[in-house]
Amino acid sequence: MAQKKHFRGVGKEKIHTSREGTCELKGACNYAENAPQKPPFPKMPRQAHHILCVSSTIGYKTDQDYVGYVLAIDAVYKNTEWCVNQKPNLVWLPLKGTYTKGANDPGTREKPGSSWDLNLPCHDWDHNCSGGYTDEVRAAFKSEIWNDLKAAKKAGECPEDSDVQAAIKNLESNFRDKVSQRGTRQGGTRSAILKEGERNWWLPFSMAKATVARVRVVRAFGRKPEPLKALTR
Repeated sequence: MAQKKHFRGVGKEKIHTSREGTCELKGACNYAENAPQKPPFPKMPRQAHHILCVSSTIGYKTDQDYVGYVLAIDAVYKNTEWCVNQKPNLVWLPLKGTYTKGANDPGTREKPGSSWDLNLPCHDWDHNCSGGYTDEVRAAFKSEIWNDLKAAKKAGECPEDSDVQAAIKNLESNFRDKVSQRGTRQGGTRSAILKEGERNWWLPFSMAKATVARVRVVRAFGRKPEPLKALTR
């Protein structure tokens, strides 16, 4: 099985899948600077989030389903013009601390205009858990891109003819919508925190899809979720 090696976007590689470096296609690849920024984030804990997670973009390299097909997929990737560190693939997301900062001050949860109104999930909540956001993105790459390239190679066709750039951009758009929509579950983050302790109140703070987030029961904001129940993946 090929090693998990990222594409640098230089030389014969048009695609850039690593966080580091300066690719020839886009130039500056500092994702923290490229991420679109909106108030009140400059004064609050936040992190730049890759809509399509860096590790997920090349998950086929370590997936047993693609043994014997990695080089074929690599060849298509190398000719695909796309950079993981550009604005369409980035968004600033709050952390748990963004919401809890000042949470002990009287009236903070009820006061309009506070961090509780962000309606965005936390970057450090269900991002990398089993079945979480990263796994979800990887599964989407598998179903929407890698499986088709494997099938083309297996059929003796030219997977290089596949429009992977369009497929990636479509995933960018879809997952950006998912991130935005997840912050509005339960009526949004302010509505949710005012219902703290009630069934599924924590959903808008989680990056995971509902089927995963619901089983990671959280009794109070800031507490670790209870042990996962069995997940159907």
